[in-house]
Amino acid sequence: MYNYFMICGNVKSVEGNTVTVTSTRIFANADGTRTTDEFKFELFGALASDMVKDQFEVGMPLGVKGRVEPSGDKYILIAERFIFPHDLRQISNE
Repeated sequence: MYNYFMICGNVKSVEGNTVTVTSTRIFANADGTRTTDEFKFELFGALASDMVKDQFEVGMPLGVKGRVEPSGDKYILIAERFIFPHDLRQISNE
């Protein structure tokens, strides 16, 4: 079984061990508007440390790689890795 997701968007909030990211769909609806989806990711282990959570700023671009974990009749999105696109741009410009 392959259990993996990758979502790119912008940080909306960080509350406890949950990071909320909004992502606007790349395709338009029938009326020409674009829908923005909201995803909540759970942080565990080293990613739940204050040192990691202090790196997030509201509105910043963020890529999240992770896995889906069943929890009763719901599913939890578990973040395993973050990609900070603004840092990549700074490195490539040097």
